[in-house]
Amino acid sequence: MTRLTLNGVLDVYFSWKGRIGRAEFWAFGVALNMIWLFGTLGFAWVPMPIRMGPILIWYALFLFGSAGLLVKRGHDRGRPAAFSLAILVVRSVIWFVAIQPGEPSWLWLIVAALLLYVLVDYAILPGQKRENRYGPSPSGYGAHKNPLVLGA
Repeated sequence: MTRLTLNGVLDVYFSWKGRIGRAEFWAFGVALNMIWLFGTLGFAWVPMPIRMGPILIWYALFLFGSAGLLVKRGHDRGRPAAFSLAILVVRSVIWFVAIQPGEPSWLWLIVAALLLYVLVDYAILPGQKRENRYGPSPSGYGAHKNPLVLGA
């Protein structure tokens, strides 16, 4: 289980080694998306031509953090890093194309299908109970642990 220290948090978001369980995936995923949302809203006061550079950097950091989170959770499910990264790349490319004016709305169905797949496979289904090639089980072989407990 990840400790709520700066190194532990950075390890979840910016390292592709190891595994995390469902509870950590949910906790760190919600935290990452809230930070991304409030950070993006913070750019609203910046004039549009200047805003694009910082927003692109902000989005790149978000994607890199999301990659770490998806890869580690994918490892817990027995998936290679390339599988999780492919999901993230496809989702990002389709989302970017879908927000362009005049693009067909059916692209949003693909985005929704990918998000539904990630929700079921990564966030709901349990990981492998025993050690796999990515490391030991984060759940301690079925023991329930709360990732929000400091120093746990």
